[in-house]
Amino acid sequence: MRKLGMLIWALLLAGPVHAQASWVVESDPSTGRHAARACTEGGDASVCLELSCSTEQPLSWGMRTEGIADLVAAASVDALMVVGSSLVGTLEFESVGMEAFRAPLEETHVDGLERLKAGMRADMRMWFGPEEAPELYRFGLSGSRKAISEVEALCPLPDFAAREVERRTQVDPGSVVLGELAEACRTLDGTIAVMEGFLSEVDLDGKGGMDLVVDHSLAECSTATSLVCSDAGCQNSFWLAQEDGRYRRVFLDTIQSYRSAEPGVVEITFQGVACGRGGGSCTRRYTVGPDALTEITAE
Repeated sequence: MRKLGMLIWALLLAGPVHAQASWVVESDPSTGRHAARACTEGGDASVCLELSCSTEQPLSWGMRTEGIADLVAAASVDALMVVGSSLVGTLEFESVGMEAFRAPLEETHVDGLERLKAGMRADMRMWFGPEEAPELYRFGLSGSRKAISEVEALCPLPDFAAREVERRTQVDPGSVVLGELAEACRTLDGTIAVMEGFLSEVDLDGKGGMDLVVDHSLAECSTATSLVCSDAGCQNSFWLAQEDGRYRRVFLDTIQSYRSAEPGVVEITFQGVACGRGGGSCTRRYTVGPDALTEITAE
């Protein structure tokens, strides 16, 4: 699980600063690859950062490194980039080859591209582990406006809406949720035990098939009272069965309880701020749609 808070904390730490170079554009019409790139210069380690696309892939981030021992065989690395005091975004790089990485361009990064075009310098900190200070790499933004604008004109943006739907569609939701909770528990030096009721089969949408409800609180961490509960309740997620055998998450929130009121309708009880300024407890009715729950308002 990526920890944005820890990466932002890394901004406050000092680390080695590497020199900078201007942005350039590389295009190959025969392959449809277009890239705007800047590389650090000097020192024993270097990093090249790029925004690129190809005929198979929309605009995304790329990174190539040299002389960074922690990244020679790394499967992934988190980075945080700022221009001045403005956040460009957290980049979640995955290895695509020896010392070569790629990260998806997220919708939240789009405003950050404008900051890269307008700024004087970008600072990228890479965080290799909780016990290590982050490494700072600095990129000059000379030529960035022209280079990035040229590549943006040539490269399509990702379909952010389709990607968001795909990310909450899973073959085995229980294992995905359990994996996330187990990772959070490991950071507390604990182990996870799954209790009865963690995963329930329920016909949520009234179509006759078995959908899934995951009660996240029933994966208990040995070193924490609760990972996902508060006075407002505990985290639950609802997953609708898809024709291809996968499940799509249509609800994720902290609740007191739920029940299937009638086919395709669920009632969910909340506690506290979710019930408005007055707090207290409230129960709301929702229709279960293919992508989300829709609240039924009283006439």
